Parts: sequence; structure tokens; C-alpha cells
Amino acid sequence: MNTTKKLITLREAREIAISEAKGIIGEFLPKSGIGSILEDEYVENEDCWIFFRNRQTNIPVPNRTIVAHWAFAVSRSGEYLTVPDNYGDAKAIAVQLRRLSAYYKSHDFP
Repeated sequence: MNTTKKLITLREAREIAISEAKGIIGEFLPKSGIGSILEDEYVENEDCWIFFRNRQTNIPVPNRTIVAHWAFAVSRSGEYLTVPDNYGDAKAIAVQLRRLSAYYKSHDFP
């Protein structure tokens, strides 16, 4: 059995996150447009990246789509998850990255 997984690049991971973000928060993008649906800033560890929605995207609260206020995690093998958006909270992000690593390692993604 071959357990080698094809790893994706940062660019590929960002494209996955952009695609997912468009489906979740695309309707809230400013009519004047923004450079990207995601912030340029992201966080990563050896197992995944977390991308944050562009802060210029104003999402009303309450909203029918609760995950609209979340961030977008992509594993090194391309698996996507929405996760709580801890933008600006280094401690929470560190915990989140550790938990995501454990999750991705415990699942046998192709």
C-alpha cells in the first residue's frame, strides 16, 4: 500500500480557500470590489494553512450562514474545513493549528 500523499502548494491551498470562500461569503463582497476575498495574511504549520476572510467584507449579524464569520483551513493534502476565525489572536490560532494537525493526521485522506 502506498501511503505517500501528494502535497499541494500554498498557491493551490489558497485557490481552494478562495473557491470555498466565494460560495460562503461571495454575496457579501463589496460592490466596489476588493483585491481578494481573503486577507493576504495567513497562518500555517507543517500540516495545514488557515486563510482569513478579507476584513473589508462586511457580513451582517445575525446571518443565515453562520460560517460566514469563519476562516478557511486547507491541509497539505488539499482537504478543506471551515474553522472559527481567530484573526489577530495568536494564542487561539496556535491552539487551532495544533488541533487541525491532530485532526488531519488522524484521518486517512487520500
